[in-house]
Amino acid sequence: GYFDQYGIIRDILQNHLLQVLTLMCMEAPSVLEGPRAGKAIRDAKVAVLNAIVPIELEDCVLGQYEGYADDPTITNKQTNCPTYCLMKVKIRTPRWQGVPIFLRAGKAMNEKKAEMRIQFKDAPASEYLFQGLDCPRNELVMRLQPNEAVYMKTNVKSPGFTAQPIQTELEVNYDARFFKGSSKCNPDAYTRLIFDVLRGKQSAFVRDDELRRAWELFTPVLHRIENENIQPQIYKQGSRGPDSADTFLSQYYKRNEQYVYNTNTPESSSIQKSFTTDTVKTANIVSSSKPTKKKPILKNKKDLCDIGLMGLAVMGQNFALNMADHGFRVAVGNRSPAKVTTTVERAKAEGNLPIVGCMSVAELIGSLKKPRRVVILVQAGKPVDDTIAQLSQYMEKDDIIIDGGNEWYPNSVRRAATLKEEGIRFLGMGISGGEEGARYGPA
Repeated sequence: GYFDQYGIIRDILQNHLLQVLTLMCMEAPSVLEGPRAGKAIRDAKVAVLNAIVPIELEDCVLGQYEGYADDPTITNKQTNCPTYCLMKVKIRTPRWQGVPIFLRAGKAMNEKKAEMRIQFKDAPASEYLFQGLDCPRNELVMRLQPNEAVYMKTNVKSPGFTAQPIQTELEVNYDARFFKGSSKCNPDAYTRLIFDVLRGKQSAFVRDDELRRAWELFTPVLHRIENENIQPQIYKQGSRGPDSADTFLSQYYKRNEQYVYNTNTPESSSIQKSFTTDTVKTANIVSSSKPTKKKPILKNKKDLCDIGLMGLAVMGQNFALNMADHGFRVAVGNRSPAKVTTTVERAKAEGNLPIVGCMSVAELIGSLKKPRRVVILVQAGKPVDDTIAQLSQYMEKDDIIIDGGNEWYPNSVRRAATLKEEGIRFLGMGISGGEEGARYGPA
């Protein structure tokens, strides 16, 4: 009911995404650190906002996911509240004039992520250089959530005997680059913001003229949506949003359907079977063929845990602590060892809860009582497939994998069918109440 009063534009685009846009598009401030930095950075952000043309409805695609109004807390069953918006923004400065810029946010989507993408123009004469073979556009991606990273999508020659360009990435992953094998971790956004408050640093906070200008840009289109009762397009839960949004975006942005992001972890590298000698295939992480089984690192029977959990962002940490609070001995693992250490330290600080940190998948599976039960709490989509592939290599008949990430149900059906061939059971699960629900609620 709360969201229905505001919608996706007020909830996400007008504040969060607009802040990201100004940081990406502003000119370099005169100083980034020191007593003058707060004013210099926010002056540069406001200059961007002053150059943006007020948003028009014709530059928006609005959507509402199927079944949204079925929520019992929504009293207006004919609500036109948008749960998805793709919005084209025009910035009239010498640097950005004529460059199409889009803001996009949605609920019940196929992926949960926050990122900035800068797609470059087609490589000159690429259609002649490669005799008609498609050469995808280079793209700079700055991923804010989950797993902060910066990577450049660029083209290399495909393995084998063809000259087919294939897209891969040059990447800096913050956890892997700066915290791998360390007990330290990257402080989360709110930790850094609170620390800035204590130090009197204002650069990350919205100034009054910045807030007023933001509402000037969005209020006209919001009033038109409400006064004219503009109806959003219905889209399926777990999809990319309305089909018309991709159609609109495709006029400017070329999406490479064949590209699959490489998680670039040692344990997943063996399953990135994307190529043959003559053709290029998309990665199929949960393969129809049975993977080679590996032996877990077995622990003494008296030290075995009741359940395992893989994926230690805040939701994962909180759910592990909740299970431990209820008397279960929990083995935890994560791609970044630093978060394993953080979770174990939290368990000690919150009453010496029975949580065991594991630094590899082999150690995690070997730490569990049979039949083994493992909860996955990672980003929906491909990361879930990656994690299942890693876990299943060490699991046996009648072991259980539980996906706790509110995944799109056809993906759960597909994974259950694939794992059934190995005798592994699969359960799709959701956690109510967000981070607080994961820690303290019945979940």
